[in-house]
Amino acid sequence: AAGVALLQTAFLRQSGLRDVDLLYANWANDSVCTVAYSVTVDHSRQAVVITCRGTLSVNDAITDAMAGTVEGAQRRCCG
Repeated sequence: AAGVALLQTAFLRQSGLRDVDLLYANWANDSVCTVAYSVTVDHSRQAVVITCRGTLSVNDAITDAMAGTVEGAQRRCCG
């Protein structure tokens, strides 16, 4: 539990978000094909943001190599 709290604190500090902006997070990715992610709220844009953490471990690298695309997926870049 202490490790999860540390990851969450680091994420919030790095992103500049507040606790109330973080709706859900899954920081664990202890196996292949598991992605660490968070769901946050961007109040200024009135948007829900899903963020996937980048490659950090060997399991992440294997997951990256196995990734594919999804037909019909939409991407929206802001900024």
